[in-house]
Amino acid sequence: MFRLRFANLIALLTALLGCTFGYSQDRIEVDLRTTPVVRAVAKAAPAVVNISGRKPANQPQQLLAGNDPEVNGMGTGLIIHKKGYVLTNHHVIAGIDRIQVRLSRSSPLEVKDYAAQIIAVDAETDLAVIKIEGDTDFPTMPVATSSDLMLGETVIAIGNAYGYEDTITKGIVSCLQRQVQVTEQQVYQDLIQTDASINPGNSGGPLINVQGDAIGINVAVRVGAQAIGFAIPMDRAMEVTNRILRQAVEQRMSTGIQLTTEIVNRSPRVVVTNIEPDGLAATSGIQENDSLVSIGDAQLQWAAEFYLNLLESGFGTAEILLTRDSDQQTVKFGMETSLPQTALASNRAWNELGIRVSPVSFRTLPGKNKYEGGLKVMQVRNEGPASSQGIRPGDVLLAIHKWETLSLDNLEYILNSEIVASRKPVTFYIYRDTEFFFGEFFKE
Repeated sequence: MFRLRFANLIALLTALLGCTFGYSQDRIEVDLRTTPVVRAVAKAAPAVVNISGRKPANQPQQLLAGNDPEVNGMGTGLIIHKKGYVLTNHHVIAGIDRIQVRLSRSSPLEVKDYAAQIIAVDAETDLAVIKIEGDTDFPTMPVATSSDLMLGETVIAIGNAYGYEDTITKGIVSCLQRQVQVTEQQVYQDLIQTDASINPGNSGGPLINVQGDAIGINVAVRVGAQAIGFAIPMDRAMEVTNRILRQAVEQRMSTGIQLTTEIVNRSPRVVVTNIEPDGLAATSGIQENDSLVSIGDAQLQWAAEFYLNLLESGFGTAEILLTRDSDQQTVKFGMETSLPQTALASNRAWNELGIRVSPVSFRTLPGKNKYEGGLKVMQVRNEGPASSQGIRPGDVLLAIHKWETLSLDNLEYILNSEIVASRKPVTFYIYRDTEFFFGEFFKE
């Protein structure tokens, strides 16, 4: 009996050890396969988006032949703010009327497809910020300095290559500070060169390091060459993003503050470089050389994040935590109350077009008229875009480009469009007395 029980015990122990050994082997295999590259992709991929839309074809013969005058545009972007602000290339969204964004398959959100609108652009550096139109928090891309990149360092490109979503390619940093001329008009400065495969559709997507942090924005590939791609360094990209977002904010309110990002031991911090006397920032008690730590409940690492949070808050008053001479203090910054959307549109019309307008109806207008109404010009700023085109008080703005201007909401949408945001010449239509006229804003 004793020998039987002992034998059963040995068998049981052997079975248990075997199960434990097998489980450990599985874990070991998974750990061996989970390389730094795998971990980096898992961290970064959920914040990568695919951008698509329809844009006019550039080939005149297609239009003359009666073919489809539009082509599919595609590219990539990275979410840099939880409320859906996306950094991408300007050429990805240039000319697109309706921008569509699809989240990565690795995103934890169930809804994957959204519309997006343009927030700010800079054609010269080929960068743009768009905003996903969704009432939720999105996964965001961690951003790291590109100032200490090393030749031979492993990098990973994530993007919408040739329309194949979530494409991952790996390579190294092949060279730094490259100058690349893509067209007669487009020259990129100070680029990262990599042999990670970058294809059409990758534009605007992140180049990440093995920590899963974005260190560049994929922008171009040398046509006909093998394994030669380029990315805008992240420090440069965030510097431009800071500038264009500040311009977008200043079109809505005068902040009286200029910021920069300083890198100290690889860690970015937001520093005040200029305060306008009697401006909003000066009134709030902010001083030059202050370091901004947070605004509201949002931590600040990059200067651009300050303006992103102002845009998202609707310019209401928020608390700013700052550091001055090693001491921390809190100040209040912003308007006393959030501005309604119509007030923002009215301010933008004055700042960007040089007109103050008010909605009017054409119900009592004599004669035939296909327009239901428009925006009546109440005031014209001297030497503004409207003044230079001969617009006068009393004129009624009927449309800009192909969109009617029935309301201030319409105007806000138009001012966010790529053609207006990039300051390309854009046609406007006005009604004066009993006649119709047209002209061009931003005409060179």
